[in-house]
Amino acid sequence: CPLGPQAYEIRWWKDRRIIEDFARYWFETPGAEPRSYSNWYGDAMWATYEVLRDEGLLRAVYPHMEAQVEGWTQERWDPEHEMYRWVGAWDGMETNINSRLTDDEFGGGEGYRPTLNSYLYADLQALARTAALFGEEEKAGRYRERAHALKDRVQEELWDPDRDFFFHQFASDEKGGIRAKSLTYESGPYAGNAHGRELLGYVPWQFNLPDPGYEGAWRFLMDPEHFWAPYGPTGVEQGDPQFYVSPRCCVWSGNAWPYATSQTLTAMANLLNDYQQEVVGREDYVRLLQAYSRSHRMNGRPYIAEAADPFTGSWSGHNTFYHSEHYLHSGFVDQVITGLVGLRFHSGDSLVVNPLVPEDWDYFALQKVAYHGFDLTIAWDRDGSRYGRGEGLACYLDGRELA
Repeated sequence: CPLGPQAYEIRWWKDRRIIEDFARYWFETPGAEPRSYSNWYGDAMWATYEVLRDEGLLRAVYPHMEAQVEGWTQERWDPEHEMYRWVGAWDGMETNINSRLTDDEFGGGEGYRPTLNSYLYADLQALARTAALFGEEEKAGRYRERAHALKDRVQEELWDPDRDFFFHQFASDEKGGIRAKSLTYESGPYAGNAHGRELLGYVPWQFNLPDPGYEGAWRFLMDPEHFWAPYGPTGVEQGDPQFYVSPRCCVWSGNAWPYATSQTLTAMANLLNDYQQEVVGREDYVRLLQAYSRSHRMNGRPYIAEAADPFTGSWSGHNTFYHSEHYLHSGFVDQVITGLVGLRFHSGDSLVVNPLVPEDWDYFALQKVAYHGFDLTIAWDRDGSRYGRGEGLACYLDGRELA
C-alpha cells in the first residue's frame, strides 16, 4: 500500500543499494505481493529514474513495470466501462463513506475510484516514457494512447460538475437504493446530499491527470467547513452526513491520514507548478505542510502513525504496543524537496527550481542532494548575511555555482 510514498522518499537517499533493493524486491523476491493493495509502482520507478538518471536500474525494472500494469489489467480492468474497479479497503482506505453504505462496511462498495485509475494512468505514462527512452516508439505510442483514454474516462465518469469534485463511482447496485454507475450520494440513503467529498478527490493532480478547468475542486481544501483542520486535513469533508473522527484506527471518515495528506501535498505542488489557477497559492501549500508537520508528534517527541485526530493532533488510538510504531506509510522528505524547496526533477538536462517558501523567509538551504549523479545545493539568502555567498537564490552543482 505505501509502496509509492516509500519509493518517492528513498530515491533521495545516498545509499543506492537500498533504492535498488526496494525497486527490485516486488518482482524478484518470492512471496512479494506487488498488487495486494493499489499503488503506483511504474510511476515510482520512473520518478526514481528522474532523480538518479540511472538507465541500468530503469532497464532492470522496466519488465516489472510492464508486468505490474498487465497484472492490474487482468485482475481489475472492466472492459465494458473501460476503467479499473476495486474497493477502497485495498486502497488502504478501509471503512470509508462508500463501503459503510453496503453490507460489508469494512471492504464493500466496489467501484471505479480516482485512486487506482489515477495510479494506472501514471503507470502507463511512465511506461510510455520508458519505452521512448529505449527507442521503442511504437510501444510508447500504445501506452500513451491507453493512458490518454483512461484519463478521459476519469474525467467523464468520476467528475461531478455540480459538486466540483472527483468521486467514487459504484460498480453495482447496492442496498438502500444505490445504483450502479452512480457517484457517492447520487443515489442511495443520502441521494442528493451536497457533500460526499473525500480527500482522494485530489489524487488525480498527484499525477497531473486533469486537464485545465477542474481546479475549482481546490477551494474546499483550505476551508474549515470542508477539509481544513489544525492537524488535518480531514479525510472526508466536515459537513458530510457520515463525517466521524474515530477514537481508534482505522476508519476513513474524518481522521487525518498522513498517507492521504502527503498525496494531497504532492498534488498541490503540481497544481501550483503546472496549472494556471487562482484558487490556492503557495501560502496554502506552506500552511498545509506546517499543519502536517505539527501532527508528527506524540507526547512531545517525533512520531507518525496511521491516523490522527485532525483537531487535536492526538494519536491516542494508536497507544497499543507496536500498533504502528515507526510507520513509514506516507511522505515528508519528498514534499519538502519537490514542493517547499521546489526542485522539480526532470529526466533531461534541464533543472527547474520553483520554491514555495513563505514570502517572509530570509534564508533556507537544501545541501548536497543527490541528483543526476551530482551533489546539488539550492540556497536562498535574502541579503547574503546567512551563508556569505551573495544575495538571492542560487544553485550549486558539485560546489560550482550553476545559476
